[in-house]
Amino acid sequence: MGIKFANNAQTLLNGSISDSATTITVDDATVFNSEIGGGDYSYISIDSEIMTCTGIAGNVLTVTRAVDGTTAAAHTDNARVQQNVTAGSLNDLAEDVDITATTLTMTNKTIDDVSNLIGADHVHYKIKANEALTKGDALKYVGWNLGESAIEVVKPTSAQDVVIGFVNEDISSGSFGLAINTGAVKDVDTSAYSDGAILYSDGAGGLTGTKPATGYYQELAFVFRSNLNNGVLLVECTATKDASAETKLDGIEALADVTDTTNVTAAGALMDSEVTNLAQVKAFDTTDYATAAQGTTADAALPKAGGTMTGTIAGFTSTGIDDNATSTAITIDASENVGIGVTPETWHNSYQALQVGGRAALAYDGQTTLTHNVYASTATGAPQYYIDSSVQPSRVRLTNTGTIDFSVAPSGTADTAITWTTPLTIANAGDVTVGTGNLVIGTSGKGIDFSAVSDGSRSVSSNILDDYEEGTWTPSIYGANNSAIRTNNGTGEYTKVGNKVTLWGRIVNPGSIIALDGAWHMDGLPFTVGMSYGAVSFGHKRGVPVVTNGTYMSGHLGSGITSISLYWALNTTGESVSITGSSPTNLLMGFSFSYHV
Repeated sequence: MGIKFANNAQTLLNGSISDSATTITVDDATVFNSEIGGGDYSYISIDSEIMTCTGIAGNVLTVTRAVDGTTAAAHTDNARVQQNVTAGSLNDLAEDVDITATTLTMTNKTIDDVSNLIGADHVHYKIKANEALTKGDALKYVGWNLGESAIEVVKPTSAQDVVIGFVNEDISSGSFGLAINTGAVKDVDTSAYSDGAILYSDGAGGLTGTKPATGYYQELAFVFRSNLNNGVLLVECTATKDASAETKLDGIEALADVTDTTNVTAAGALMDSEVTNLAQVKAFDTTDYATAAQGTTADAALPKAGGTMTGTIAGFTSTGIDDNATSTAITIDASENVGIGVTPETWHNSYQALQVGGRAALAYDGQTTLTHNVYASTATGAPQYYIDSSVQPSRVRLTNTGTIDFSVAPSGTADTAITWTTPLTIANAGDVTVGTGNLVIGTSGKGIDFSAVSDGSRSVSSNILDDYEEGTWTPSIYGANNSAIRTNNGTGEYTKVGNKVTLWGRIVNPGSIIALDGAWHMDGLPFTVGMSYGAVSFGHKRGVPVVTNGTYMSGHLGSGITSISLYWALNTTGESVSITGSSPTNLLMGFSFSYHV
């Protein structure tokens, strides 16, 4: 009796099971060891629950639930059922083979198989190459292959990519193999480096001995042996480091040297050697204030806090605070509204406004508003008023619901209420509403970009809707041999959306025979045809010259022209015959079709 194993043993659950079922049905039980039963068993898992399989009858497994510290759970149809190496199976195997009672000698034995986690001088793991790899290439992670329990990898494309290991063999794209994270990589070309060199990623799957000066980097390998064919690297994929931060720290360390005169002077301080009365400075006492004989004393100085300052401060200059006492630069009123270059209007007390010059203002009353020629009056309800009678006002309002409103109004009389129109609103969710007016595309070739809604499953040449047009056109019929003679009384309409034109039209002979010479063509298309294929169907026709075996009338669109060739389709051969002859008095043709320009 003992534990049994099988290679690649996995199948699917055939029907859902409860958390207490002790028999389960699978799609194919032959994948498991056929010796299970009679005391022999195997560990299997479904989702995160581990079970022991103690018997197999057909495709029905007898199981013991929730072993090896897991919890019984219900499982759905088609859940994966697989044999795993678990802690319980290893413990049972260790009990069956008592390795603690025997000394095992491993001489010239290979443990570098994919199923092992360590080799004699390295730690490795299973990978899937998503591109062709050469032994010694650096690797970065791109995904997990669930079916093979392998890491999917490619070579780094940037020096800042995180390297997780080095490939230990040549691997073709799509194949599996081994990568080393820690330990020796042997028989690679290290001739470009000296013994003992530290190597970094070069951003293309290779290595470089030059440490990056900026960005993130890793110390990846140490050169044990420099050799063209039999080089040896000791690899250990360390955590990333920030070269830029290290440079800053080096600079801080250098500038922190207080024994360096340049550093101290740059900080606005003095070296001890520069202070000639160092002892007196150190012995300064709080009673040593200035006296009247020495000049201005503390009691005559400008107040630090409180008190009244009178007179002009001689020699005082600044940038933007005042203009040297020649005029008022900034005015703050009692309601804390601020005017720059102007005394602010008397704003409503629920507003706090910054008014710039005569008309511009930035105000806040629970929402932020940028205005031109606008202020909020003190009247009840706080309507917004004109500042100036000669200027049209405008407003951008950032509301407390996350929307942005763009509003305009015609010019009006100063200090009268403004009636706003809101032509554009941007909602918090990103929707844009045009309230009044049109959305005008100001540049030819520009329009509405729908690339964000493309699913990428087709070859798309453009996602820009850059044209819309409606209009009329005048269709007429002429013969190929004399285009000067043609029908009239044709009317039509069209709609152009992007590069697609849809037309409607009719042609009526006014009551006299028109002698057309040669194959019939209809011209007058409002736009030149862009594709040399396509057909036109005529929903209504009367008086068109017929041919033997003609089934239906059609037209062919030719590339690069603005006309249509007219045909009868033959029901005997499937071929088309040009329509010829004079236009009768009772000619009537009605049609609609679409084409691309």
